[in-house]
Amino acid sequence: MVRSGSSMAKRFFQVRLSDTLRRDERHAEMLRQKKLDYFRVFIGPGTGISYLPTVGFEHDFLNQYKNASLTGTKWFLGTSAGALRFTALLSSMATGQPVVDRLAEEFTAMTYRQGDTSAVLTPMMANLIRTAAPAEALPFILHNDQFRLCIFVTQLHDWTTRLSTPLLKGFFGACAITHFLLGNVPKGLFRRLCFYTGDEIPLFHLSDVQYCRLTEYNIHDVLRATTCIPFICEKTTHISGVGQGMFVDGAVTDLIPDCTIEHERTPGLVLHHSAEVAHSFFDTIFRSQQPRNTFFENCSVLYPSSSFAQLLPGQRLPSTSDWFDKEFVKNPLLRQTLWKETYKLSQSYWQKDILSLHISSNDIGDLDQSGGTVDSHWKKSTVTSKQMIGRRPF
Repeated sequence: MVRSGSSMAKRFFQVRLSDTLRRDERHAEMLRQKKLDYFRVFIGPGTGISYLPTVGFEHDFLNQYKNASLTGTKWFLGTSAGALRFTALLSSMATGQPVVDRLAEEFTAMTYRQGDTSAVLTPMMANLIRTAAPAEALPFILHNDQFRLCIFVTQLHDWTTRLSTPLLKGFFGACAITHFLLGNVPKGLFRRLCFYTGDEIPLFHLSDVQYCRLTEYNIHDVLRATTCIPFICEKTTHISGVGQGMFVDGAVTDLIPDCTIEHERTPGLVLHHSAEVAHSFFDTIFRSQQPRNTFFENCSVLYPSSSFAQLLPGQRLPSTSDWFDKEFVKNPLLRQTLWKETYKLSQSYWQKDILSLHISSNDIGDLDQSGGTVDSHWKKSTVTSKQMIGRRPF
């Protein structure tokens, strides 16, 4: 069994172990020896600024890359902000520049508010995309044999391209009601797109997904699409290699991609804000559809502990709802201070906690019966379903 040290020690990150790590001592030993290099698939959820508590991952990964200590092919699966963070990581590797830092700085400097039009938000999102994927990094991102990128985009049914903004909001509202009543949204309304680099499709199983090559001609459009809420951002209606359509935030269908990593030799790690896993945006509202058991067979979830949140201003983690917090709207410096402090703490405590972590199958957080985690520091900043419809800026 993998041990994580004294049960009394304060830890700032926790891991929900995969089933394989729970039962197989061989894999537990490999994790002890290899740390991050044990994993082959990294998943970045589409949870907006909530990625900041785990940004220490990027700095650790960059150090290992510089030391040439990473082995085997690594896959990065990203949706929305998760796609931006992984693209920025690969750009940092390609250029030797602090692209990861610059992306966080650009996020923090944004001043989106409820009621802002696409004319206000679109230039800011365009700047994020240029920052994450500079032209000089594209050859490395698109053609590297060891590091592969997958970006998820949701395509709406063709007839939605003719809807006005109010009707499009109504469409999403109807989808939310349908999900509440039936537990899911009819598949015919959405198409899941997975844009990937390299010469082969991803090595993990994704059902009902259309695979598309990520190229120099479409990568910026794909990043624009995966972060696009059409009634907030400027519409994305064309992607090279796919054609015309209505392309929106990949988190609508793939907040955390519902993938099955079938082989234990390709273990995965989700970099998340809690142990709870929701596969779509609608699942986060109603909690009606639990992840399949096969998702956790070879996939673990890493997330900040309550001890991490207690060190932050207001003792809370950053969240998308920060954009609409009355105090933050009145004084953006408060929000920016929280986000900057989160970024700094993640780097500091990642080094102190994760790199020396010896994980125990008993030390995986306070799990409820559904496999989630009770995390008041996240829940106190969670907005209601009414607030979420039409409010997700990325």
